[in-house]
Formats: sequence, structure tokens, C-alpha cells
Amino acid sequence: MTQATGAPPDTTPPGRDTAHEAAREALATEDGPLPRHDTLTDLRDRLLRHITALLPPASVRVSRMWQGGCDWYGAALRLDAIRERLTTGPGQGLASAHQHVLQLARDVEWLLARTDRESPAAPVCCRCHLPGDLQPVYDPPGETRAAPTVVWCRSCREGAGYPDGPH
Repeated sequence: MTQATGAPPDTTPPGRDTAHEAAREALATEDGPLPRHDTLTDLRDRLLRHITALLPPASVRVSRMWQGGCDWYGAALRLDAIRERLTTGPGQGLASAHQHVLQLARDVEWLLARTDRESPAAPVCCRCHLPGDLQPVYDPPGETRAAPTVVWCRSCREGAGYPDGPH
């Protein structure tokens, strides 16, 4: 889908607030009559800009998760699906374009949840995927791993019954 008007494309760098706004606007069309084609074209273009900007920091965040865990596997599959959607079009017809835009909006929300305002590449907890008071944990205590160190935030360590301090 291309822009329907003769206006130049918007080259403003996308921000978190505008990404949330675009995703909310698209998801608001889920119920009710199908939006007009030009509305879907505009939403798709905006969502693609946000996905393109959010994908690299989210990929870094996912790559820092404990690789081999269920959370990492699910996140890696989602990133692959998002990358695939970037290469495919909305399909034939208004209903197909609408479903494509709705999925792009869900992708934007998912990517936003996996990026950090201050530093998208900051280390994160391998359990909750948020930055915080990170310390290495091993299961069972004392085990060493060949893979990158598994770190959990204080909240996750306390919730799992790990005493404070390195293990």
C-alpha cells in the first residue's frame, strides 16, 4: 500500500507515544464496520514505520534472554513472524487489509513492551525481561553454565526464594 495523496511521506522519527497512538487507533477499528481503504493504508504505513524503528532494540533485548528457555523461544518466533509480515502485503480485499493492519498494531504493542525508554540495549532480567537490580542466579545454586550468565532482578529472585547476594 502506498500513500494515496501527493503529499511527501512523513519522515519524522517515530516515538513511543505515537507508536502507542497508532496501535490504539488501528485496534479501535477491530469492532464495527470495516474502515475505508485509504484509512487502512495510512494506518499500515504508520505502523510499519514504528515496527521498523522498534525491531532492532527489541531484537537486542530478546537476544539477551536466556537462549533455550521457553520465553526466549516464544519471543524469537514472534520476532521472526514480525519480520515476515514486513515483507508481505495486506493481501487482496478490504477484510484482508484490515486483518493485516490489526496484526501490525498488535506487533507494535508487543515490540513496545520489549523495549526500554532509556536504553533499549540495557541488560534485563531473564525471567520478567525488565531492567532492575540484576544478579546472576543458577539452578541449582552453584551450577555454572557455558551459556551467557542468567540474571534475575531482585523481585524475581525474592519471588523464587533466592537469598540476596550472588550465588
